[in-house]
Order: sequence, then structure tokens, then C-alpha cells
Amino acid sequence: MPSPADNHIHHLHVHNAPNDTPHVRLMLRRVLNEAVEAPPTLPPRAILLVPRLAPDEALPLHDTQHAHRWAAHVRTLLADLAARAQSPTAGRIPTNAPALILRDRAEWLALTLLIAAGLEPPPTRFPTLANARRRSPSAWLQNEPRLAPAALARLHDWRKREALLATLTPTEAETTLRAIAAAWGVPLPAKHLAAYAAPIALLECAALLAATPHQAHHAAWHSALHIWWLAHAAENEQEPTPNLAAARSTFPRTTAGSHEEAHETPAQHTSPPGTPPPTQPDTAPTPMPEHQPKEAHETPAQHAPSPGAPTTTLPICATHSAGVLFLLNLCAWLDLPHSAPIDLTLWAWVDVFARALLAPHTDEHDPIWLWLAEMDGREPGTLPGATLPPLDTFTLPPAWLDTPAALHWHADTDTLALFTADGLWLTHTPRTHAPPALQAAQLARPYGERPREHATPPPLFDTPAAWWQRLNPTLRGWLGRAMPFIRRLWDTRTDHTPPPAILQSPHLAHIYTTATHVDVIWPMDAVSLPARLAGLDASPGWLPTVGRVVTFEFR
Repeated sequence: MPSPADNHIHHLHVHNAPNDTPHVRLMLRRVLNEAVEAPPTLPPRAILLVPRLAPDEALPLHDTQHAHRWAAHVRTLLADLAARAQSPTAGRIPTNAPALILRDRAEWLALTLLIAAGLEPPPTRFPTLANARRRSPSAWLQNEPRLAPAALARLHDWRKREALLATLTPTEAETTLRAIAAAWGVPLPAKHLAAYAAPIALLECAALLAATPHQAHHAAWHSALHIWWLAHAAENEQEPTPNLAAARSTFPRTTAGSHEEAHETPAQHTSPPGTPPPTQPDTAPTPMPEHQPKEAHETPAQHAPSPGAPTTTLPICATHSAGVLFLLNLCAWLDLPHSAPIDLTLWAWVDVFARALLAPHTDEHDPIWLWLAEMDGREPGTLPGATLPPLDTFTLPPAWLDTPAALHWHADTDTLALFTADGLWLTHTPRTHAPPALQAAQLARPYGERPREHATPPPLFDTPAAWWQRLNPTLRGWLGRAMPFIRRLWDTRTDHTPPPAILQSPHLAHIYTTATHVDVIWPMDAVSLPARLAGLDASPGWLPTVGRVVTFEFR
């Protein structure tokens, strides 16, 4: 829930006070801030805008008992306003709404952009939004670069994204794109884009980051973007009327098939720069979901198939396995997904590591697996990596091992394995024409050790669980050799605490998901000392490859 620091009071009027002094006003602000608590039905990232809160009970300045009663009265008023609050409809603020509820700060930014651009009138009843015109749309986007893709995706839902982008100059569009790319860790070429190409690049990059941020961190995508960028650089701008449709159609997009909706091609507009294009018919946004806990083993019907990473608010996921998300920190220790040769999203790595660490006692009915599939852009019930191509070589990233034990190698007629004396797989690769001892020595160079021949390789990770047999053979083979290291890392960090003791809990946790945040909330009794000492329950914070801030909280 928002803390008192998240509250903002624009105007405070004091009536019937003996002395309306600065001291009294400061004290009233403090008391009111402490009294204003978010209603329990409000999701953690939701924003409740209240135009006027006027308690009909007087606040006794020097009576603590009555002050507590007054605070409870204020909370009751807020809860009533939250229950009657209305959401924006296609970017329009209801005229006489008693209060306004927004999904998250990205939706707030989307409304702010419309008002700053003059596409919607400033709502005088809500000063937070009415003051939007003190900045330009590009300044707002550059001030909130992490939220910008989600805000533009919300405008796309409202059919107003192109109208907003048409108000930006080409220079503003490119400057905004560079601010967003820097915040998301996406490198851009130094050359300036042609005037016609800058808005296209901003629109397409923002859509990609909102829908499939994992793709924007691929080296192959960076290379394709570089080629497109140079082809449409300012120094190459020669045609008086460039082919905008061709420029947009050739922009590099994800090949995952989950990005088409975000890249829906609007009609080309020939109006002068800065003229908003004709607006399309508005569509009503998806209403805020009902937020009601459910039993952990109830099949969550709300997790419907969703192409690509979700860009809207998902219903609450109530689960006993929310500790699975602690593995985001384990992935951070290993620099995943960047360090592995297998193309999986961060959510997919968490999924397969959790299943393997919990095996053979994985609870397939827990809603966490459906939630992870939704976040990964998979159909419910499907496993990660289903479309991975064959991979004939396994290599454990050398950076994962600080000082490996003595190295051994083993060769058969087709393959050669390099591993440590204590049973960790390092490499498994096809034989070359070189003698096996020489090939093994070449493979061992990154580790600084000379390997010795051994009669047998170490055992592979295996489990009789049904999900393991259904896993893509490429991923199963890679995990079979990587999991001994992952389990060793787990045992070292947690002092040999069994994974179920940390990843699963008898206490129900709730996962709140928006386009910009994942907030996981447990009861205070769910705190795990081994997880705390290992640093597993620290909030991961901003994760560019999934485009979200992830927080862990115990209450």
C-alpha cells in the first residue's frame, strides 16, 4: 500500500481553528497524512485522486483519543470514495466523478500526456492532472523514461497514441527515444535520424519495449536496428517525400509473433508536422479487475491465454509458491538472461529453475505456474522453451565459477565432456579432428587449468516428474548439465536449506501485476531467515529485460 510519503495534499483549508498559524497547518498536514491510508481494496500501484475530502467531524488538536477517532473517520470517507471512484474512459476523465482511480503511474502519465498535448482539457477538479501543461509531452516522457512505453501502450489502447506522437517535433521524438533507450539499457547509434524516421523509431521501439522487452536486449535485434538506423539517418535524407510506410514496415521487430498488435499499422497522415492525425473511434478500456483472494489450489480462470508479455493490469494471483520469484535474485547473480546461450526470458528462467529445485515435489496446481506462463507470453499449461532449436554444445558460462576445482575430461566416439572433480559440468561438445586431450586442453583455457582424463562423466540432473519429460530436449539437456551448479549455488547461499522451505510457504501471498510493476505481498509470519540471510527476499527493483519494477513486501 502507499505510504504517507506517497500522499500529496494540494490545498489545505483550516476552519474554526483558534489560530491559523503555520505551526497549526504543519501539524494538520502531518496528522492528515498519517490518517490518509489507502483503502484495503486498492491495489498497491493504483492511484486514487480525490478532489475534495471534507471530514464533518472536528479534529481535536490536543486530544489523542479523539484524534484517533477522527483519523478512523477520514479512512471511512476515503474507503467510500474509493468504492465510488471511476476510471478514465478512452482517455477521458468522467466529468462528475467523486474520485478518479488509475491502474498505476503509467496510466497517470498517459492522461498527463494527453492534457499536456492539448488533446484533452485539463480537469480543474484534479490539480495533479490539471498542472500537466506546465511541461511539454516530450518533457514528461523524458522525465519518466521507464514508464513511457507502458504509457504509450495505454494511449494505443485508447486509440490516441498516434495523435500524441504527432504533437512531437522530430528532434523531440529522437531525444525522447534516446532517454527511453538509456533507461532500458538499449544501445542506439550515435547518428541522428532523418526527420521522418524519428517518430517511427520512437513509436516502434516503445511498442517493442512495452510488449516484449526481452527482444530489445537481443544482439541480433541491435544489429538489425543499427542497419535500419543507418539507412534512415539524417545524412541520407535526400528524397523530398520519403516512403513512410516502407520505413515503418522495415523496422526490426520481434520474431516471436507476439508483437503484431502493438505494431498495428495506422493510416499514414500527410498533414504538416505537429498536426494531430484524425482520431479513430474510441474503445472502452478493460475495467479494473475484481481483487479477491482465492484458495491456492483453485484453478485461476482469469489467467487466459495472452500473446506476448501483458501490458495491462492482471488480476491478483494468490499463491503459496510466491517464493519462486526469489529466484529473480539468483538470476541476477548469474547475469541471466544475458549470460546463457539459450534464448529464454527472465520469467522462463525462474520457471524452469523453480521446477527443477522443487522436483520431485513441484505442485503443478499452484497458480504461480499459470502466472509465470502469462508473464512469459505462453499458453497456460505449456512449458518454457518449446520452440528452442537443437543445441549440440553445452557450456557453463566461465564467469559463473570463481575458482573451479581440478578439471577432468571424458571422451566417447562422438562427444567430449569437460567437468570439475567435484561433479560440475563445464562443457559438453561434439568431438573435433584434434586428439581428445588437445581438444580438452583448448576447452579448459578459460578456466586456467589443465584437465586430466577421467573414466566417466558426472551424472546429469534428472527427475521422474512429468513436466521434465515434456520439456523441450534442448532445454532439458542444458538444464541436466547446469542444475548441479545451480543446486550448488543454492546450497552455498542458503546454508543447505531445502528449496521448498523457501520457495513455498504455508502462508498465502498475493502478486499484484501492472504494466510497470510486480508487487508480491506476504504476511509478516512468512519471513524466512535463510532467505533473508541469503539476500533472496530483497526486492529486485527495476528489471529492464522484463520492463517492470519487482518488489517484495512483508506485512
